[in-house]
Amino acid sequence: LKAFSRKKLFMGGKSAAANVITKTLDCGQATEMRDTLAKAVYSNMFQWLVDLLNVTINASPPPSNGSGSSGGGGSFTGGATTAGTASWGHIGVLDIYGYENLPCNGFEQLLINYANETLQRQFNRVVFEVEQLEYTREGVDWQYIEFRDNQPTIDLIENHPEGVLAGLDAFSGGVG
Repeated sequence: LKAFSRKKLFMGGKSAAANVITKTLDCGQATEMRDTLAKAVYSNMFQWLVDLLNVTINASPPPSNGSGSSGGGGSFTGGATTAGTASWGHIGVLDIYGYENLPCNGFEQLLINYANETLQRQFNRVVFEVEQLEYTREGVDWQYIEFRDNQPTIDLIENHPEGVLAGLDAFSGGVG
């Protein structure tokens, strides 16, 4: 608890001879400290999960020569193994409409894309679904407009208990 309510300033380095000043944080500063820790924990867990999934889908089968090795293939970089075995995929975060394609995506980018997908879903629902139902109801002569429904993407992120956010929450024990 002291880690969230106090801040230590070291004057003259971290040596035994350094002067240490302890400052008590107010409620807002302590809350910010807690939130920063929670964000770091979730970001690191998300990156660990993505890395684990990438290693898993890029893994080659274990050697069958009876060597007893439990590993499979070489080291993994950029979606291909150094042992020359084929990989079949890579997990990353990409906006389903393709607005961004970043070389390294983090938890924060997932949340940004999740918010964008939720807003896009609301727009699609109003503009395409609701308006087209209204046209049909009013007997307007029009041609149906096909659109990609991104609800499955949103469900993958937010559904309980199998969604990404619920999984991270369960894994962390509810940090934050």
